[in-house]
Amino acid sequence: RKRVLNLIKIVIGILIFISLGFKLGWLTVWSTLMNTTALSFVILLVHFAAQILFSAINVLLISRAIGYRFYFKPLFAAYGAAWSLGKFLPGGLGELSIGYYFKRNGATLSDALFISIFDKMLTILSLVLVSWVGLWRFFPIKTALAINVALLGIVLVLCLPFIFPSLRTLIKNYILRKYASKFQGFTTHFYTLLKTNKTVIVANILLTLLKSFAAAVAITLLFSQFNQTINIVDVFVINTLTVIVGMLPLTMSGLGTKEAAAVYLYAFVGVPALTVFAVYLVLRIVSFLFAGIYLICYPISKE
Repeated sequence: RKRVLNLIKIVIGILIFISLGFKLGWLTVWSTLMNTTALSFVILLVHFAAQILFSAINVLLISRAIGYRFYFKPLFAAYGAAWSLGKFLPGGLGELSIGYYFKRNGATLSDALFISIFDKMLTILSLVLVSWVGLWRFFPIKTALAINVALLGIVLVLCLPFIFPSLRTLIKNYILRKYASKFQGFTTHFYTLLKTNKTVIVANILLTLLKSFAAAVAITLLFSQFNQTINIVDVFVINTLTVIVGMLPLTMSGLGTKEAAAVYLYAFVGVPALTVFAVYLVLRIVSFLFAGIYLICYPISKE
């Protein structure tokens, strides 16, 4: 059943992607892609390395805050594999596989899950914070308000179990069930960080925002390779919104949905749909190639 569902998600993503190409004209898209330079690939490789770097630092900080001492170099290499796997799974869930590295290198299963899941929660919170501000720029007031309420709902869903013990009990008994023991100590670590080590939480959020801004710099430079000048703040906000769309487990790593969102949002700042699609097509192809090669050279099992 799970395989069928994943296959459906892949097919949906491909269909959305192909539909965008047909709407814009694949021959025209191909012609635009011919403007891609070698510098574009260098920009993207640096961009990927920066994303892995910031993410590895984030999980390292959390692991040290709960008493572990992992070395950064092997963790960086392992996170590269987790990041690469995320390019082929819905919702970027592949990055949660970094917990496998922590488990293999001495962490308990519950602590390994806490490190990877808590980091993902802080990432979502950071992205939502940017989106709350950015939505007002691109949508009518009512639409922006409705989306912001929905995003607030996501934040509440993530936070409420830590606030209400009765809700945690319901989740343990009716959702986690036999897997509840694997999350033992999750709440304890959360409150420990919140009460005695807030700097780790703040640092994680700031590093995530810096990671998002670094991505905006790379995408802005990539647009410049297609003779398109864009305000980097607009790119920062739009990229954050597309990342949130890409995290929705609708297609494989946001395939199709992320590109469609980008085409829609960049139209608000006057960027032609053809240029946007070409840029995100290059980004998608190169990320797949990089991730595939990385997983061949450094498979998850090597962690």
